[in-house]
Amino acid sequence: MFYRIVKSLGLKKGTLFITLLSFFLSLFIFFTISLSLNQSLDLIGIIFSALTPLVIAPIPSYTLLSLVKRAYESEEKLLKSNKELQLALQEVKELSGMLPICACCKKVRDDNGYWNQVEEYFSKKTDLLFSHSLCPICYKEEMKRVDEFFSKEEEFQLKVEAE
Repeated sequence: MFYRIVKSLGLKKGTLFITLLSFFLSLFIFFTISLSLNQSLDLIGIIFSALTPLVIAPIPSYTLLSLVKRAYESEEKLLKSNKELQLALQEVKELSGMLPICACCKKVRDDNGYWNQVEEYFSKKTDLLFSHSLCPICYKEEMKRVDEFFSKEEEFQLKVEAE
């Protein structure tokens, strides 16, 4: 109920609304008690019953509405975070289990049976970005292959020049 007041009227107008409500309620109670006890309505009693909620009610009303507003805002943030975490957990579950991968070319089979490069597969399933480099062992092997290629190229050039 208080959140509806805050949401529809705002914090300041909601405080004013609750203060006025307590004002009228206080007058109603004063008149009801006075009439039920067959007492005459005195001016001091009316002023006291009217001023008391106007002096006392705004501070607790504002505090209450502020707390209610913060509580609902926190709950909304928690619900949003919970949804985000549920989506993240769902993505993690998609990437768990067995992953069919070719022993030779290292391509990965997706859910539709298509074979994709490892980079392509994980880029579709996650936010991963790939950068390519060579590990030290592969670097040495590739440099050997490059050296072999250029030495064969030099031999070929020498044969061509010799003929």
